[in-house]
Amino acid sequence: MPPTGAPPPPAPPAGPVGRLAASLRASARPAPVPPAIAAGLRTATATVAPLLAGHALGIPEAMLAGLGGFMVSRADNGGAYRSRAAAMAAQALAIAFAAVAGALLRPWPAAAVPAVLLWTVAASLARAYGPAAGTTGVTATVMFVVAISTPSAGAASALQHGGWVLVGAAWAMLLSLALWPVRPYRPGMLAVAACYRALADYSGALALPPEAAQGTRGGAAFLPARQAVEAARATLAAIRRGRSGESVRGERLLVLLETADRVLINRVARGDVLEGAAAEGERRAAEAALGALAEELRGCAARVEGEG
Repeated sequence: MPPTGAPPPPAPPAGPVGRLAASLRASARPAPVPPAIAAGLRTATATVAPLLAGHALGIPEAMLAGLGGFMVSRADNGGAYRSRAAAMAAQALAIAFAAVAGALLRPWPAAAVPAVLLWTVAASLARAYGPAAGTTGVTATVMFVVAISTPSAGAASALQHGGWVLVGAAWAMLLSLALWPVRPYRPGMLAVAACYRALADYSGALALPPEAAQGTRGGAAFLPARQAVEAARATLAAIRRGRSGESVRGERLLVLLETADRVLINRVARGDVLEGAAAEGERRAAEAALGALAEELRGCAARVEGEG
């Protein structure tokens, strides 16, 4: 029962129109991280540059290179260069194979229809191997359907289509890995580092002797630490929302955030123990340990910011 005088909890949206309105209101809220403008511009460059080059040179097949560049750019989830290159290369091979297979099936419409059905089912089942595999299956399906509808003349033309897709994929990989690297997890790193600094301040406040502490021991530093943890959680959720898969760096940031949350709970318990400690020697030892832990947490924050 809500306390007397408290406003009643908001009623859940009624019907599909109410749910749609609630979803639109949630989408309109400002995100805790800025839009990925650099990543969008890079994807646009990977897509449009092959199209413009093909138009200028009179090569209509360059459309497949632009489509391949767009699909492979979408496979870049951030993280270490090795994992990013592996994900993008797997995406490139999958869509190149789909382009060749679709072009080979174009002369036989009766076989193309059941082939699309089987391909779509197999691509949907790829989700069992994780979000990245599911996304690869979806993009390969799109490329398969596009290739079936693209004019081709025999096996040589089908292989040429696959080659153009690989050209666009190579251009996208060159942009992402060498010419225009984007760090999508940088806001998350800064937010997690801010968590550890706030925890260090809280531990340092707990380490103060009673005569130096004002009011409840560490009480003034608890709220900023709690707010830093919640802000980092919202930032990581916004970064991961809409991404096609998870990276090792994203998983490590989640582990660091959960560790920070547990450290905060542990520090609250330590503060309660210090408040009730009677022996002077025990209090001094606990205060010294908390001071050392505060320095260690500041070192953790520096390593997170430096991607160490």
